[in-house]
Amino acid sequence: MGMLLDSVFGFPRAPMQRAYNWDFILPSFGLLVDGIIVSKFCQSCRFGQYNFNDTVELQFGALKQFYPGILNIESVTATFVTPIPDLVSLYFVTWKKKIVNSDGIYFPSKNYKKNIYVILYDRTGIPSNFIQLNKVFPTKFPLFDLSYKEEKMVEFTVEFKVDGIKIGAEALSEMGSIGKMTGGVRKGAVGAVKGVVGL
Repeated sequence: MGMLLDSVFGFPRAPMQRAYNWDFILPSFGLLVDGIIVSKFCQSCRFGQYNFNDTVELQFGALKQFYPGILNIESVTATFVTPIPDLVSLYFVTWKKKIVNSDGIYFPSKNYKKNIYVILYDRTGIPSNFIQLNKVFPTKFPLFDLSYKEEKMVEFTVEFKVDGIKIGAEALSEMGSIGKMTGGVRKGAVGAVKGVVGL
């Protein structure tokens, strides 16, 4: 921290967000492949916000000026450990069948583009932020990487494409759907998040 800023403001005493306090809540496709159950096996996730993929360059005499170009969101990735029986593979096979059938016929996007919800918590377990990944579908599915030399757990990394992202108060507009989706399990968490963002 710079000396000037440190002497004027001091280091913030607010608690810092930890990288290990979160829930990654997948959509549900029925009792056997419930997204809430499969979400428990998610060990890590990575997603970003809108980035500018490129910049527009304009020349004014001998000088250049730059302006933002097209907005883009990177792919979402999530890693899952594999239970026995393998509910994770079953879940993503079911999701793939919502995209394309065994005859190679694609279904309308409303069948397979679903929302994923991410809730961040502080160290005491109180929700601190809410993120909604809009219109998501998997593009890379579970890959088996087996070896007699390894004793580690089988893990799957899945990639998703996402059409949009909402964070904080904007993401709370569909709170009714997540309460229904989780059977009320997250209702208290949702209420706490609303309190934090002042809704």
